[in-house]
Amino acid sequence: MFSLQKEWQIDTATASTAKISPNGEFLAIIRNLTILIYSITDNNDTVDVIPLTEIITTHTAPISDLVWSPDGQC
Repeated sequence: MFSLQKEWQIDTATASTAKISPNGEFLAIIRNLTILIYSITDNNDTVDVIPLTEIITTHTAPISDLVWSPDGQC
C-alpha cells in the first residue's frame, strides 16, 4: 500500500482532485477539462514529481473525479 509521506507543490491552479495510481508510480490531477499525469520517483531522501503528459478532454463540464485502473496504467 502506498501512502503519501511528503508534501510537494505543483502549480495546478484550479485542481478539483488528485489520485495516486495503485502502484504509486503516477499522480493524476484534474484541472477543469484537463487531466495532468505526473511520474513519482522515490529517491529515498527525496521524491521527484515529473510532468509526463497533459490530456485535454472533450468534456463540456469540468471533471470532478477520476479512477485509476487496478494495474495503474490508465
